[in-house]
Amino acid sequence: MSSLILHAEPLVQSVKCTEAELIVNLAEGRVLSSPLVCWLVSPLANIVPE
Repeated sequence: MSSLILHAEPLVQSVKCTEAELIVNLAEGRVLSSPLVCWLVSPLANIVPE
């Protein structure tokens, strides 16, 4: 699992996602590949407890 997170890190930085958004995407089995994906999960990330 840690290797998956490390692999996703550069993608997260490239689209400027937050950690919460990364968690949402990992939980739903998605891969961050574009700013649009980030924009779509932003509302979901806001309801995820820290």
